[in-house]
Amino acid sequence: MIAGNTSILISTFYLGETLWGLDTLDAQEVIRVPDITQVHNADDYVLGIINLRGKIVTIIDLSRKLGIGSSTISESSKIIIVEWKGEHIGLMIDAISDVIDIDKSSLTSAPAAMNGTRGGFIDSVYQTGKQLIAIINVRTVLEVTEDERESLA
Repeated sequence: MIAGNTSILISTFYLGETLWGLDTLDAQEVIRVPDITQVHNADDYVLGIINLRGKIVTIIDLSRKLGIGSSTISESSKIIIVEWKGEHIGLMIDAISDVIDIDKSSLTSAPAAMNGTRGGFIDSVYQTGKQLIAIINVRTVLEVTEDERESLA
């Protein structure tokens, strides 16, 4: 998020029936799900790797990484490409939604009830007319290992 700017663009997406979001500055692009090559002995949330225009991209099941189940690949499934520590990482989502422009002052801190298995993954929460959108912190999601996440619970 840029200091001094009063609004932020959030890319929203679905994991199951729940609407989530991330700062559009964190998203490089959104792609369809190609064939994914499995990687043996990888963490259970790693679906495998793909070749994206000559770059090897690790694909992560974002639902599993957040501790809320796992995604099933369907026609609406997409992969959000993010850059992390000089690597491209793909976040598997169930469906892409909209990009929304929101005022930063309308963001609230994540409730304490979200601190369990998702602790630290959620930056803030935004309330639309009838729905809550949990805004994830991509860096935290990618840095926290399973062991570290269990110790946050």
